[in-house]
Amino acid sequence: MLLGTGALVLISWGCAQSTGARALPPLPPGVTAVVTDLTYSVTGTTVPEISLSLGRAAAKALGGRGVGLHTSRLGVSYQWEQQEVYCKITSVFIELESSIQVPRWTDRGAADFTLIVMWNRYVTALLDHEYTHREYLYRRATDLTRELYRIESPTCSSIQAMARSTETRIRDQYRRLNEQFDEETRGYIGWPPSQEPPEQRRRAGLQPAS
Repeated sequence: MLLGTGALVLISWGCAQSTGARALPPLPPGVTAVVTDLTYSVTGTTVPEISLSLGRAAAKALGGRGVGLHTSRLGVSYQWEQQEVYCKITSVFIELESSIQVPRWTDRGAADFTLIVMWNRYVTALLDHEYTHREYLYRRATDLTRELYRIESPTCSSIQAMARSTETRIRDQYRRLNEQFDEETRGYIGWPPSQEPPEQRRRAGLQPAS
């Protein structure tokens, strides 16, 4: 009986915009997630003051990558085994890391109600945007787990190449989904927010075809 192990590690950066308290898709056995949500402080009690503080604080916290950011890492390890006719992957372990950083307004207690409503609308849309990127990462891990278990080869000598090809295909599918989502929502999230907030959940086809 032939046994073997392999590993893949991918690091990616999301767009410069991010999470609400939406429920994330369930992860299959073998997948673990480390999730962090970070903030940076924004001050001001008027629209212009917040605009100025937001621009300066975001540049310092995110290095010019917008006002919100999702970063991620996905690492994969797996084992395979020769089973009579075919060599198959018998176990898959995925570790994913997802971090979101968005502004936190610290002067809301001194601001009027209208400004608070405006900020809530703005930051909710921003969080929702980045949370969508996190949701894509979860779905990518699920798809990768499923597809790796489907791999069969007459010999184990080619199993790692097949696994790498599978990972690349799924990674590229989700890269395109993230890029498409960013393009569709470009310009929709800004301070001050528009009176008619855009439809942020217009995301047909969250999960790509296998």
